[in-house]
Amino acid sequence: MLIVDFASLLDVSRATRPTSAARCKSPFSRRSYVGPVGTCVAQVLGVCLLGTILAYVMVSGTATAAFGVVLLPSLCYVLTRRLGGLVAGLTLILLLPSWYTLGPAQAGVMRIACLCALATVLLTRQPRLTWIDVTLVGFIAILFLGWVLQDNQAHAGRIMLNEIQAVAFFIAARTVPARSTPDVMRFVYFAGALGALTVLYELRVGHVVFLDPSRYYWNGGGLLFRPGGIFGSPPAASTVLTLTALCGMPSMQQLRGWKRGFARLCMAITLGAVVATFTRTAFIAVAVGLVAYLWLSRSPMLRPQRVLVGLLLVTLGFAFVLPRLEKEATFQEGVLRPGTFAARVGYWQLAIPIATSSAHNLVVGIGSEALEIPALGGSAPSEIASSPVLIQHGTHNQYVLTLLEQGLVGLVAMCAWLAASVGTAWRRARTGRDPYVAALAAGMLAVTITMLTDNVMLSGPSLAIAFLIAGLIVASRRSGSTEDPV
Repeated sequence: MLIVDFASLLDVSRATRPTSAARCKSPFSRRSYVGPVGTCVAQVLGVCLLGTILAYVMVSGTATAAFGVVLLPSLCYVLTRRLGGLVAGLTLILLLPSWYTLGPAQAGVMRIACLCALATVLLTRQPRLTWIDVTLVGFIAILFLGWVLQDNQAHAGRIMLNEIQAVAFFIAARTVPARSTPDVMRFVYFAGALGALTVLYELRVGHVVFLDPSRYYWNGGGLLFRPGGIFGSPPAASTVLTLTALCGMPSMQQLRGWKRGFARLCMAITLGAVVATFTRTAFIAVAVGLVAYLWLSRSPMLRPQRVLVGLLLVTLGFAFVLPRLEKEATFQEGVLRPGTFAARVGYWQLAIPIATSSAHNLVVGIGSEALEIPALGGSAPSEIASSPVLIQHGTHNQYVLTLLEQGLVGLVAMCAWLAASVGTAWRRARTGRDPYVAALAAGMLAVTITMLTDNVMLSGPSLAIAFLIAGLIVASRRSGSTEDPV
């Protein structure tokens, strides 16, 4: 049996299909599908796409189009499997830069990944609505209305689409059968480890590889270079890899033999890449997420004796190791970075007065994407135009950014979604003693922490993995349970 049961994910192994006697109870039975209609629709779409590319080949005769003709039938086959679309989408965002295009300019990696994830919805049964669904729909509706009613610019629409498209991973993940959740989490974990290798590679060569160096903000300028790999920036890389590492925590306990050794190797690679980004919030998110996971899974590592030993080691580290590290240039430039926190506080002090300058701004904000539009050549509201520092550097805080652009209405909706996700997973982990649900709760808790110093909504891969975890929390509801329905 492979570490990740790929045959089970793609539904291509007869050995994984239930017998006729068990079909009435299995989540993988025909009742878990929309029926043959969904499969037929996916196949028709695949044939149409193949015909389009064949026509393109006959007209242009390029090598790229020829490769697409060869690849597309296999992709269509994968998309018609049970969770093939979700697996294909996760593969794209975790192994390829999201800003790359696959042929035409509109065929971005992130956009194709979202479409692949949505293919899963055609082949799986939709669970009942939960408060996580309701709060997320409310938040997205507020984002959309903040664009249409307040600042309807073409540039805002493009940014809005790039943000909202990641919700496809939530829609797909919430349809995953509960018994397949561990396989999906393992796939995310091991694919994330492969993506982490690109961060370590950039650290090894000492310069950015996947982006134009002139556009890379973290080149160092003679100081410390902070790699971002295929994720595009150190904050985005650290966020994605923090979440994939937390998804892999149960594998460290559940797997045995060489599989456990391989899982530990992947964890070392992932956490090593997180450290290489020198993102302090990620260090805190990993630590808090790890403690939450150990507590929710009732790990023996939190026994009083072991906790006392751990606290003793941490105390000794702060007393003897930290003073020496503070003298190292790498530690000063990568971790301490004097003045950076004060600068971020300055951004918040600029944004909050604008958000509270009027009743309109306080309640509904200044308009969705108002802070990002000037970077694409659009016009900024007068309040933002008077603070060019915010346009150049952003808020470095998702909560402050949401308050500024969507007001208290948007901030409450986003916090309600986060609270519903963390609270639901937390309760299920404590009552069900499920280590995988405990890891999902730890992942969403890490998302809430990361948002304190990073605009997660502006990073496609980060937001996609956060939505994926929230969707898996919805899917984790026990079969036949009536908890959390709306």
